[in-house]
Amino acid sequence: MLLPYATIFVTGAATLAMELLASRVMTPYFGVSLYIWTGILSITLVALALGYWWGGRLATGYAASGRFDRLRSTFLLMPPLSALSLIAVCLVYPYVFPKLAAMDLVSGAFIACLLMLGVPLVTTSAMNPLLIAIRLQAKTRGDRTA
Repeated sequence: MLLPYATIFVTGAATLAMELLASRVMTPYFGVSLYIWTGILSITLVALALGYWWGGRLATGYAASGRFDRLRSTFLLMPPLSALSLIAVCLVYPYVFPKLAAMDLVSGAFIACLLMLGVPLVTTSAMNPLLIAIRLQAKTRGDRTA
């Protein structure tokens, strides 16, 4: 019963952790400036909005069509997608960020933030509407374990 609430808490904490880690990763290439934090915060807010919208669309579509098994599998797919995108960024950023730093500071930092935070934050935030749909479906069935 507490697992869904813990999941929502952990996704929020992971979002904050990704923001802080992004600033630490970007500092050697772009320095510490208002532009870095503006990029991080704007990408975070846009990615959260897109993730909530996308997760809501998926949840509504699966719930309306009665495909609750697909709803659960989509929810379980989001953390691995987020993790794989973070791994890809970790493998690529030492090669890409110096090139982005050679560009304009504002656009280079913004693109770097987008590459680093875009997919992980969208997939992580899409989990919340999916989880709400799973809980609502379980509640209508009278299942107290979900």
